[in-house]
Amino acid sequence: MVMSFVVVVIVIVIISSHWTILRDNKGTAIMWLFLTLLTIGTVLAIALSLHIYLPSPLDFITFIFQPISNAIHALLGI
Repeated sequence: MVMSFVVVVIVIVIISSHWTILRDNKGTAIMWLFLTLLTIGTVLAIALSLHIYLPSPLDFITFIFQPISNAIHALLGI
């Protein structure tokens, strides 16, 4: 729980240090991209600090390509 608080404090510091730069440049698309990526990273960091199971990206890749691999093996007779 303490690590979640630390993550939130760090995110607040990052936002406060970059907010004026992003706002002054009138780059709304860059600002939204920055905030979206920061939010995703924050959620992942808090989930990891609370010991919530997060599947590896390799699990998703295996889920997608395993049927393709099985089909190729069946076609080639391996």
